[in-house]
Formats: sequence, structure tokens, C-alpha cells
Amino acid sequence: MSSKCGSGCVMSSMMKLVPFLGTIGLYFTLFIPEHIPSVWSTVVKCLPILSLALFVKLHKTADKRKSTFNQTIFFGLLFSCLGDACLVWPEYFLHGVIAFGAAQILFIRAFGLAPLHRGLGTVFLFIVGVVLFLIRPGVMAQPLPLATAVSLYSPLLLGRVWLAGSIFVKEGCSGWINFWGFIAPLSFMVSDSVLSINKFYSTIPYHQEIVMVTYYAAQFAVALTILGELGNKNANASSSSTPKNKNKSSGNKKKA
Repeated sequence: MSSKCGSGCVMSSMMKLVPFLGTIGLYFTLFIPEHIPSVWSTVVKCLPILSLALFVKLHKTADKRKSTFNQTIFFGLLFSCLGDACLVWPEYFLHGVIAFGAAQILFIRAFGLAPLHRGLGTVFLFIVGVVLFLIRPGVMAQPLPLATAVSLYSPLLLGRVWLAGSIFVKEGCSGWINFWGFIAPLSFMVSDSVLSINKFYSTIPYHQEIVMVTYYAAQFAVALTILGELGNKNANASSSSTPKNKNKSSGNKKKA
């Protein structure tokens, strides 16, 4: 966590997470089976993510770059919430995949790009490849729009976890954002893999429990990143003009 954030700041942040913890408890206490879609089950499922979105929104900062980062995370959580609502209803599964795809794009935008780590890429490509191999017949049997959406979502998730892993390996776990920014897509990958295999390949025992625990863990990790300090990887775009200014000033000195 940021070194500027003292015990008072930590306590304030933890208090803002109480609604999330409470709604998580509500979800798993009621635990409405996914094959019984209803407005109530939709609300109960979405409340934890809405609580995290509120947590992010309440975290104010005067830093312009950090504010942009937080805002992007906020909208990513809102798209995730929309995806949650859609997935409750089987006829809106396609819309849910699209909403989660938009969320992944926003999360990638927030954390930024970095040189990819080849070794990690091999591991993640293998894992995603195995999942795609298993679910491909089931996916191809779906209507073309849904099959296309699932096929496009997979590279998005792969790209996100690969980028986050590359940043984590390069910069280490010393950065709060690096650590939770890597935990989040890893948890997403587990959640989405179990969900996909269960839906398109074969039933997995306790799949709903596994999917929701790892999914909420992923979104919790995403929300926690706002408590950290942005590193150079997030500052590249905003600081790209600095070297140019330095070059200009040095050039002027030479002319002088």
C-alpha cells in the first residue's frame, strides 16, 4: 500500500469495504442456485460488485493520473456488474460475455501495456489452449454471435493475465498495484475456465461455488489496486512529453 497512507487511511479504506463483505456474506448465505434465475438472485449477485464500485468511487485523490486510473477501474466494475446481471438469465449470456469483454478492455487500459514475458506467455497459452480445446465443440454448437463472442473474449483474458504477469515479474511484488493487479486476472482465469468448461464441456461439481469465490476474489483484488501508488508503467503515456522537453532544452543549450 502507499507509504503515504497511514493507519488512519488504512482504517478508513477498510470501513469502506464493509458493504462488500456484508453483501458477500448475503450471497453465500442465501446461495440461490444459478438454474433458478430471478430478479432477487440478480440483485444479490450484483450487490458485491456494486459495493466495490462504490468503494472505488469514494476513494478520492488529487493526482490526475491516479484519478483517471480509479475512474477506469470504476467503469470496469460497472461493466462487470452488467455482465453479472446478464449471466443470471441464459438468454442474455451473449450480452454478458460482451459486457465482461468491455470490462477486461478497461482493466487492460487502466494497468497499461508492458513488454511481454515469454516464459509466462508459454504457461498461460498452454492453460488457455487446453480450456479452448475442451470447450471448442460446445462453443461451435452455439449460435454464431455467441460462438464469436466467446472466441474473442478468450484472447482478451489471456492478454490481460499475460500483461499483468509480465509487469509483476519485471517490477516484483513490492508494488501494491503490481501484486493485486496480477492476482485479479489469475483469479478471473480460474473463474472463467471453470464456468466455460461447465457450460460447454462437462458438469463440474460445486462449479457455482468455485466460480463465484474466484470471481469475487478477482474483483476484490481489482478494487484494492486503487490503494497503491502508480508506477512508471502507468505513467508512460502521461510522461511521454517529458523527454521531448528535455531534448529541446538540451538542444537550446547546445545552440547557446
